[in-house]
Amino acid sequence: MNTNTLYDIYTINKQTPGEDMTISLAKYQAEHQGAVSHEEAKTMREFIGKHSKTLAVAYRKGKAAFEGVAEVLYAEDNEAAQ
Repeated sequence: MNTNTLYDIYTINKQTPGEDMTISLAKYQAEHQGAVSHEEAKTMREFIGKHSKTLAVAYRKGKAAFEGVAEVLYAEDNEAAQ
């Protein structure tokens, strides 16, 4: 999963308070045609749904913190799936 893309989606969401993350993902996809495949979007929605609170806290701490947390969570999810 591309953590830069995920961060950009959270940035879009922050710019529109109260908006659902799914809408923010759709806006990102509209602005960046072909950047996120249907399968990647599904994976991101599931990931955001599972880790939304942790990711929101990490987002407030800055991009580096957000990307680090997202990478750790993604690795833990992959390990648990195996």
